[in-house]
Parts: sequence; C-alpha cells; structure tokens
Amino acid sequence: MTVRVQVTGVVESQAKLDRIIKETVRKLGDEMVKESREMLLHTQAEVPIEDHDLVMSGQVSPLTFPDSRTMEVLISYGGPSVKDAGRGYDYAKIQHERDDYAHPGGGKSRFLKDPVEAHGRSVYPQRMTAAALAVLSRHVK
Repeated sequence: MTVRVQVTGVVESQAKLDRIIKETVRKLGDEMVKESREMLLHTQAEVPIEDHDLVMSGQVSPLTFPDSRTMEVLISYGGPSVKDAGRGYDYAKIQHERDDYAHPGGGKSRFLKDPVEAHGRSVYPQRMTAAALAVLSRHVK
C-alpha cells in the first residue's frame, strides 16, 4: 500500500517568504537607524563639555550591509571639526578612553560606551523584536 503526500504552491510560498524576509530586513534597518539616533541623544548628555565641538560632532551613519549577514549603523564622535583635529591624535577617543581626565564643564569618559551598552541591554532588543513581529503579524493568518 502506498500513500502519496504532495505539497503544491512551493514556488509561490518561497516567493512570499522572500518578500517577508526583505520587508523584515527593511523594517529592522529603519528601526536600527531610529534607535541609534535615540542612543546618540543619550550619549550626548554624557560627552565632556569644553567648547561643545565634541558634543556637536556626534553622528549616526546610514545603514550599511558590510556582508550578507550583517546590518550596521555607526554612532561616532570626532572628525575635522573637533578641537585639535589634524594634530596626529583622535581627540574624541582620548576623551572617551581616559578615566583620569577631569571634566569640570560636565560630562565623563566612556560617554559613548556606557549609554549604548545600557540602551542595548534594555530597550534595543525589545524594540527590534517588536519591529520584526509587526512585519510577521501582517503576513500570518
């Protein structure tokens, strides 16, 4: 005795899954940029203040895909507008890494790392999951 089991619509199902994946990646990318901008605001509250150049140099990069498995958004400080630029050292990195520097105008070292890690542990995972679930819930019946 033989029982035949057949599945039809495999090609159509694959095409639908491909569309869902693309939409999910697009939504996650949008959410990553949005969350990174929010994280930038949290970091700016902790940047050492001398003449505001360092605070004002904070930026969020556009979404990139460094390889086929990775989406990336960079939050950074520094650049040509920052004090002592072009003198052979990275002012933003020194201010970030040196715990022994005093910051009488406000701010602190680890101004980028600490808030990003805190936000990344608490808010970021939930919002990214919610973004993915929002896409999937539109397609599941």
